[in-house]
Amino acid sequence: MSSPFSLDPVDVSSLLEVRCRSLDTAVVVTVMGELDMTSVSQLEHVLMSAMDEARPCRDLVVDLTGTSYVDSSGLGLLSACHQRGTGEGVRLRVVAPARAVLRPIQLTGLDETLLLYADVFDAVDAGQEGSHR
Repeated sequence: MSSPFSLDPVDVSSLLEVRCRSLDTAVVVTVMGELDMTSVSQLEHVLMSAMDEARPCRDLVVDLTGTSYVDSSGLGLLSACHQRGTGEGVRLRVVAPARAVLRPIQLTGLDETLLLYADVFDAVDAGQEGSHR
């Protein structure tokens, strides 16, 4: 009996692409694809390394502009990064302009905790303004 759909395993690495770049005032991590329980560990590794690099005087900007989906494990990772950053003097700034990402953040109340921005330029500029105070 044949199945109408493929049962081949999904290549998880193709669902998420992560890039990192270091600026004077921030480390920017760009996330593209689907952020869920199958890909969150890949992003966690990058974010923890980026936080180490940002410490103690730069911000960590997570750009979710190219993220098409985020589940509770992705939201939990953002919350954990915020908590760690607060303890280590690294401000987490999250770029989440798309409804697919912003809405889950709002529904869980994380918009009350996370510093949210419409684009990377605003997030990085906010860090530069803060460093002049």
